[in-house]
Amino acid sequence: MKKLICKKCGNEVLPEKDKALKKEYPYYCSFCDENKYRFECMRVEENKAQKRKELI
Repeated sequence: MKKLICKKCGNEVLPEKDKALKKEYPYYCSFCDENKYRFECMRVEENKAQKRKELI
């Protein structure tokens, strides 16, 4: 299963819930506490996301 992770911290990003923000920032990283553009996230296999998180 694939999921989106933050390129900055390696944690999973969630879809933005605020309608106004979602137009520009489709994702939110709760670890960084930042709204994210699509290019700031990457889609990875779930097991690879865990390995990347361990490296950071």
